[in-house]
Amino acid sequence: MRIKIMTNTESKHHPAANTQDMFHLKTGKFRVGNTLEAYLATKKKYPQSARNVFEAVLTTDYLELHSNKLTDAINHAIMGRPEVTRSELINKLSFSLPNLKIEKCSDKLFYIEERKKLAAACILNVLIDSKELTMCTKVTSFENAKGRRITIPQYVIQTGQNNPEKNMLYGLEREPNIVYQSRIGHIKVSRKAKEVLAVLAGIPYQLSDIATPGLIQKGYELTHDYWSKSREAGASKRIRYRKQAELLGNIEGIFYLPCRYDSSYRVYYEFQTAGLRPQGKDWECNLIDLGESYKVTEEDAVHAKHVIYVMRHGRTSMVDALAKFSDEDREYASSADPMDKSLVYTNKDDDTPIKEFGNRIVLMKAARILDCYDKGESCNYMLAKDLTTSGLLFAANGFSSAEMAKHCGLTDTLPESAYKAWGKELGSVEDPKSEMMGLLHGGTFFTVSQSTGIPEEEVISKTRKLFGDCFSNIATIAEWGQHLVDNYCNILQWKNAQGYKCYFKSEMEHVPLKLKAPSAWYKTGMSNDTVVCTMPLAVDSSNNSVYANGYGAGTHSKEGVKTKRRGLYARITHSIDASLLHSVVTRTGVGLMVKHDAFFARPAHHSVIAKIITEFFIDLQGKNPYQDAVDQVAEHRKSEPLQLSQGEGFKVSSKQNFYMP
Repeated sequence: MRIKIMTNTESKHHPAANTQDMFHLKTGKFRVGNTLEAYLATKKKYPQSARNVFEAVLTTDYLELHSNKLTDAINHAIMGRPEVTRSELINKLSFSLPNLKIEKCSDKLFYIEERKKLAAACILNVLIDSKELTMCTKVTSFENAKGRRITIPQYVIQTGQNNPEKNMLYGLEREPNIVYQSRIGHIKVSRKAKEVLAVLAGIPYQLSDIATPGLIQKGYELTHDYWSKSREAGASKRIRYRKQAELLGNIEGIFYLPCRYDSSYRVYYEFQTAGLRPQGKDWECNLIDLGESYKVTEEDAVHAKHVIYVMRHGRTSMVDALAKFSDEDREYASSADPMDKSLVYTNKDDDTPIKEFGNRIVLMKAARILDCYDKGESCNYMLAKDLTTSGLLFAANGFSSAEMAKHCGLTDTLPESAYKAWGKELGSVEDPKSEMMGLLHGGTFFTVSQSTGIPEEEVISKTRKLFGDCFSNIATIAEWGQHLVDNYCNILQWKNAQGYKCYFKSEMEHVPLKLKAPSAWYKTGMSNDTVVCTMPLAVDSSNNSVYANGYGAGTHSKEGVKTKRRGLYARITHSIDASLLHSVVTRTGVGLMVKHDAFFARPAHHSVIAKIITEFFIDLQGKNPYQDAVDQVAEHRKSEPLQLSQGEGFKVSSKQNFYMP
């Protein structure tokens, strides 16, 4: 297969794709004179670690050697916008900096990352001091959540660029098989892995004939962001959304959607403009359809009926749905109107209107598929099906747990939602799905106890009663993993079924990092920034996060910092569902769109996808990818191995109740 490897700025929809739009150094090189003078005047005000960084930037050939890389990084950070805040530009620039050679410095990961931010601030100041970039002070006024008017000064970089349309269409290409990605963090993406990205980026799509600027605008008006108070003035926000709806609703012809991997090899699409995101809300995903039409067959109609029946009556097998499907069900789908004026935004806690909006779009498409079948016509509509409670499903299969299997459709029994069953077992859980998702992503039973008021021991015993003893493996892996990360190593690594290197990275989110750097622009001779960013884990002598109030998962500090240490189980699960996705993509040979554990495809192709998924689960019988992953992690970290409990096994059902609309 021909794979076209492309850098971000080579994309025709990247805001800096045209030479005249790109940032260039006026003299072809960095001029450090003014900044160096400011540094020498303020040198004694910096700690030695900061001095080492500034001297590496200002007094060596670092800027000259890496001039091209740095200007590319600045162009990518600017992304065609006329204004960018200092803190945002510093943060983005730090991700792309070539390595700084600094001797006698701390090798704690937090300080390594801090040095990158300091270097980025210093480089930005060089550009401002030499008038390569223009900075001004802008007063921003907004209402906070309590209704108070807040006024703050912001330092804003004026880029001279203004390409909002290109920015909105970034990640949408007119050529097939384009791959942007070459690395995932510290790991190089292999040729084999790029081929999967190229397959996905070679699938032709087009805007659904249901999508119009008016319909997309309606979708925006049902979201909380459209009505929320923010730093962006209400009128300008409405204008921005209206222009965005007009642009997206008038996309013509065939387009392609390049993808990238995360650290578990899950696939994410590059195109991220709200209103048409392939992995956005249901209403957005369903506005994208296949670029090639197909003659609607009976099998397409069968799956369309299954979708309609489940959306009206609730989850049931395809056999049962077909037996009970009625004229009333079809009329229900045919009369679905997403533009109904009764669908209006209410408040941030009520997502019913936007969900109903998405459901009506799906029902409209399913009804049109049935109409095309009756008339012997073709169409290009896609419909979605996904795995039921996939976090539990992969655990059931991996741990050979019959108790878990019967709650996620792997056995002959058609289950009720595992979330609902768990909520009933506990007795008084307001949002069982949210609580259980927390457990599946590294949360603790103690956290569930705190939020529900149910004693921790009771939560544990009732959960084990419902899902079996193997459910404890989830918390065991999360707990074990959190003790393997520290100030010097925050990455736990293993290989998935395809042999791709996956990893979990322990980090702290929303860290308010304070940075001081030399600058002639300021009267004091130095800039003073607070960059809110994600930083590597930093722990104290008691092995607690330096920002956490307590020891454990996702604990928040008074500064709003969230520490993520217990995500190993979730990442391993994601690497397994990524293996399944790769299997589906490479074996189907058909057009589809993926959203983690959901597949959008021609209705008839769901039969092919379900067969591949069934074979994947059967192939895993007797294997335990979780045990394999933790064994590799233990070897990588030179730690004591972890032995997981194993169930008595079960037979994967041919009824495929694990794959539903």
